[in-house]
Amino acid sequence: RLTFRGLTVDDPFPPGSRSWGEVPFGEEAPADGVWPWPVTEAIRLGDGAFRLGGRIDRLDLSTDGRRVRISDYKTGSVPKDASALILARGSELQRVLYALAARQLLPDASGVLSRLLYLRGDIPPPTLEGDALEEAARDVNRFLTAARD
Repeated sequence: RLTFRGLTVDDPFPPGSRSWGEVPFGEEAPADGVWPWPVTEAIRLGDGAFRLGGRIDRLDLSTDGRRVRISDYKTGSVPKDASALILARGSELQRVLYALAARQLLPDASGVLSRLLYLRGDIPPPTLEGDALEEAARDVNRFLTAARD
C-alpha cells in the first residue's frame, strides 16, 4: 500500500523522462549504475566549508534536463502542519539539502521542486520550489557559515 502511494501519488513526468531511486551524490567511492550526474563530484555548502553526500530517495528528470523533481519519502505519520514545514528548526533539512545538491550537479536545470511524500497519509506532497526554496537554501547556507565561524 505504501509503495503504491509512493509511485502513483501524482502525475508522471512526460514520456521520455527518467526516474531514479536511491540516487547517490557526493560519494567518495563510485556507485555502480547509470546516474544523472557524476556521483563522486563534491557538493560544497556554507561557503565551501562543508562537503555533503548522501542518497536521494527519488529523482525525476525531464527529457530536456531542465525540470527536476526530488521526493523524500516519509513512512511516519503526517504532522499536523506538514504543508508549513520548511526547515522545522533543523529537523527537515533533507528537502533543501537535496535541492542544493541537484542544483550543483544539474546546473542547466531551471526548475527544481523538492517535496516530502508522506506514504501513510493522503495529503498532497508538501513542496518547496521557486522563491520559498531559494529562501530556505539561503538560510541553510547562512546557518552553515555561522556554524563554521
